[in-house]
Amino acid sequence: MEKGDNLYAKCGELDQYQGYVVSDTNADDGTLSFTNRVTLAVGDAFGDVTDAVLRRPQIREAIQARFEKETQLIGKGIKVLTLFFIDEVAQYRVYEGSQEKLGEYAAIFEDE
Repeated sequence: MEKGDNLYAKCGELDQYQGYVVSDTNADDGTLSFTNRVTLAVGDAFGDVTDAVLRRPQIREAIQARFEKETQLIGKGIKVLTLFFIDEVAQYRVYEGSQEKLGEYAAIFEDE
């Protein structure tokens, strides 16, 4: 993050980051300050930090990186693979009787 970066814009316009614009970064003490007078230290979490909030940008970035790499390697006969490690199958697929439904991660992947 750099001075002037807007977290709301950089994080896909997630409501909890509205009003968070970087005012200062301090590598000496590991802090990040915002114009709204909130200061966070390395390892701090603030606001609505859930698995879904963390996973969506990770999945989005992985998809984007894959397409960029695929574009670079097109025509060279190199297959691009992207791996996702998940904690349980139910996060990706949910089986209810004979019905199969998207799990949370699969739904995010499809959205992105």
